[in-house]
Amino acid sequence: ARTATQGTSGRRPLFKTNVLNGKPGILFDGVDDCLVLSGWSLPGSATVFVLAQPTNANQSGGMILSTVTNFSGAFQLFRYQGSAPSLYANNLFGNAQAPITPSTSVFSASFRFTINSAASWRLNGTNLTTANTLTGNAFQFSQIGALDNPPAGPYAGYIFAALIYSTYFSDADCATVEAYLAAY
Repeated sequence: ARTATQGTSGRRPLFKTNVLNGKPGILFDGVDDCLVLSGWSLPGSATVFVLAQPTNANQSGGMILSTVTNFSGAFQLFRYQGSAPSLYANNLFGNAQAPITPSTSVFSASFRFTINSAASWRLNGTNLTTANTLTGNAFQFSQIGALDNPPAGPYAGYIFAALIYSTYFSDADCATVEAYLAAY
């Protein structure tokens, strides 16, 4: 019962068949494509995974998954922003970044957090920078491919899978999901 929508037809990403190992993907144009999950608040802990492939290694946005900008906390699971591509979280997570190398390769990335406790990222099965959360009562995940209104930080590339769990995963649990994604 979690449907991602886009009311403006020109801002909808394209569904493409036979993209990765004969399987489909959703292609975002890097201009203004965005899908929205309205008002979806996650519990106090969560782990989010994505399997994706950028089509532009030097894009200026690259927000694959993000929260609304006017909420008390925000994150972008992946972004290419200026000269500092990174997995990124701000406000609620204290502007923490995990620097990455820009690429157009297929990758899996995850972000896991517990409000008022810990947040961390993984990229292709490797743990990256961790950060302590600052404060917060809820966490609202609602943007896929860009911020919606006004359009900002657009991602150019494919998203093959996005998995969201309402618990903080251990490294071993992350590795299990990553193995599943690697078989896509």
